[in-house]
Amino acid sequence: MFYTRKEAEEGEWEWKKRGLKKTYYALYIAGLNDSISTTEFLEENYNSQIEIKVFNFVTHKYDELPIDYDIKSLGELYGQSGSRSGRFQYEKNDLAFCGFIGPEHISTEKGIKVKLISHGLNNMNCSGFAWFDYIYLAPGTSSGKINVNTASQRILSSLKGVDQNIAKNIYLGINSFDKAVLKPYKVVTDLLDVKGMSTKIYADIHNLITVRSDQFRVNIIVQTLKDVKKAEKSQGKQDYKVTSTRSGSFILDRQKLTSILPDKKKFDVIMDM
Repeated sequence: MFYTRKEAEEGEWEWKKRGLKKTYYALYIAGLNDSISTTEFLEENYNSQIEIKVFNFVTHKYDELPIDYDIKSLGELYGQSGSRSGRFQYEKNDLAFCGFIGPEHISTEKGIKVKLISHGLNNMNCSGFAWFDYIYLAPGTSSGKINVNTASQRILSSLKGVDQNIAKNIYLGINSFDKAVLKPYKVVTDLLDVKGMSTKIYADIHNLITVRSDQFRVNIIVQTLKDVKKAEKSQGKQDYKVTSTRSGSFILDRQKLTSILPDKKKFDVIMDM
């Protein structure tokens, strides 16, 4: 945890040996939301603003977030692009989505280095503090993710911090008003609206869940047909006769095909049944 009461103060942090792969990540910053002013008709966010820069290990300079990678699949995965102002504020869920970082921001020690700059502390409606509790990265692709749209309560309850009640709420799509209206989830951040979900639980499970599936079982039946009317001048109701049939069942994986960094242009057949 870090905090400051000085306007425009800079702080630098580096995480090493985190096992990060050189790919694209969504970067989030988390901290207590402490300066929301709510009236009967209006709600204003007066949380301090935080400018975030990430070190580029190729250019050896800091890149300011958000970075426009113009990669369609990034937006499809997370459903948002981050603030275009370059300054981020915590929302009601105590989080701020800051955009994406790329392979060039991952060090040879498999970590990252960031710089945070505080702004807006002098606003009379602000608490006068700027801080963050932690930063975490959500990779666009990884194997073995659980589809929260199709998983059973039993599977959901195996996730860290997810008890039986939260698992039931995820399974049914129940929000904080006890309404089952959240499913189907369009992006994983929709889970923050689930009754009982906290930012701590979400941070622990974010990299383990998805709202789509990459593996499918495909059953194929192929038949050879004979035109009965043309060949036999039949007057019956059946126009075609099946002369041969062949069937097959396959399990296909599209993960590499839809990855942010695809290395293949076709499905992988992982089982021929």
